[in-house]
Amino acid sequence: MKEKALQKPKQKKAMSNYTILLIIIGFVYILSMLVPSGSFQRVNGNVDPSTFTITPKIILNPIDVILQTPKTALSASGSTIIAMIVVGGAIGVITENGALDVGINVLMKKFKNKVLIIIPLLFAYFGALGMVGVMTVLPFIPLGIELARRLKVDNIFAVAVLALGAYGGFMASPISTFSTAVAQDIAHLPIFSGAGLRFTLTIVLLATMAAYLTWYAARVRKNPANSVLEKIDFGDSAPTEFTEEHLSKRQALSLVLFFSGFILFSICATKFKFGTSQLAGIMLPVGILCGLVSGFDFGKTMNVMVRGAARQMPSMMVMILAAGITTILSSSGILDSIVYYLSQTLIHFNSGLAAVAMFIVNSIINFAIPSSSAQAATVMPIMTPMSDVIGVSRQVAVLAYQLGDGYTNLLNPANGALAACLALTHTNFKDWLKLILPVYGIMFVECCVALLIAVAIGWC
Repeated sequence: MKEKALQKPKQKKAMSNYTILLIIIGFVYILSMLVPSGSFQRVNGNVDPSTFTITPKIILNPIDVILQTPKTALSASGSTIIAMIVVGGAIGVITENGALDVGINVLMKKFKNKVLIIIPLLFAYFGALGMVGVMTVLPFIPLGIELARRLKVDNIFAVAVLALGAYGGFMASPISTFSTAVAQDIAHLPIFSGAGLRFTLTIVLLATMAAYLTWYAARVRKNPANSVLEKIDFGDSAPTEFTEEHLSKRQALSLVLFFSGFILFSICATKFKFGTSQLAGIMLPVGILCGLVSGFDFGKTMNVMVRGAARQMPSMMVMILAAGITTILSSSGILDSIVYYLSQTLIHFNSGLAAVAMFIVNSIINFAIPSSSAQAATVMPIMTPMSDVIGVSRQVAVLAYQLGDGYTNLLNPANGALAACLALTHTNFKDWLKLILPVYGIMFVECCVALLIAVAIGWC
């Protein structure tokens, strides 16, 4: 009896991202049986808001959902998965030759006690990518992990320092072709008009997130108990002290090649609308060149790239599993029904509150329609005539859509890319919410104030 009394109680095991996704898939499947199926008529891909009709109820066969999910994953994330494989391979090369470790070590030594200045610099870079609609941070997570390890922060920081910047830049972007341009075109507004207010709001949001994450990192560096994680776990990588190593010419050249590839992609993403498949196309030769200038032969270079790509496999499995949610929502015919019923609540508010309500409703809709262009095509044809009736300018309606589409991207447990990032850093969605909810509360207020100001000044 004494031995039993002395036994330590078993710690409750944290729920894995895979388990959380399975629970969500089950919930959405049940929802698909309860919500009426319905549809809008579409003209050139745009919804005619006056044509919503209830359609015969569609009850999905679970076997069909299972068989359709890989096809959905291929359609939605195929190019992203390829980019993850290629970029993961390229990162594997600069890790194998020691350039990444030594390069970060040199950078940390250069800043010494001011190393946290790297955080706003990263927010500026990834925020700029986010503004042009590039939010593919998953391939960069190994870089984030190494940065977090060197900063002596926790592993969830590796996700936050990349994802918050990219998604924050996207949220109110004045130049995104995936959200701003699509929504303004549907609302019959000049493309990229109203850029001044959007750019100002983007800077405010990015500055808020960068300041919060810098504060958080400083607290964890001072005392690891301030981390939102019960245990800081970098897997097989333990924090190390700075050394006196210097970059060799080969290592320096491989780093220059590696980051030049991303700079080239950033430029092409802006000018030529490059996406994730083109990112893979650029980084494949870059990875090979990095290996060759490191002194590896072609065979060793490819073997190292394969090992680097293999580290991305857990993330890719999460993305494939998450595609089941999209399969259920689209195949059951409840997407249009969800949009219709939520949009009906907006007609009961005055102009200022209606703008805020549009933001909130679009935030909810984004859980069901994570694609920004798909949400614009579905929602803006409804929001546009509604804004005319309730006294909200169409420009404000577009901003409300943008903010709603961007705000809940990182609050959505069904976000396959986010779940994959968390899996790669040995963390879970519960820990993620602990980290970001405080700053997201501040950002919610900032978004609402921005919309109220836009209405008050008659922004159009």
